[in-house]
Amino acid sequence: NTPKNIAIDPLVAFGRPTISGTGIATNVIAGRFGAGEKIENLAKDYEVSVTQIEEALEYEGISLKAA
Repeated sequence: NTPKNIAIDPLVAFGRPTISGTGIATNVIAGRFGAGEKIENLAKDYEVSVTQIEEALEYEGISLKAA
């Protein structure tokens, strides 16, 4: 059940998982989110959708489901 917006291409970001078509590594998104940045701000900074940011976080194992 891999997110649709995540790509792994050895020619992009040295094969690290990225948001498709952007070259933005999912671990970079996860790091910024972990540092306290909001999803909406990340989406604006990278000019991608909130859904793409959420899928990147989910790919990195960060659950967005409310407890």
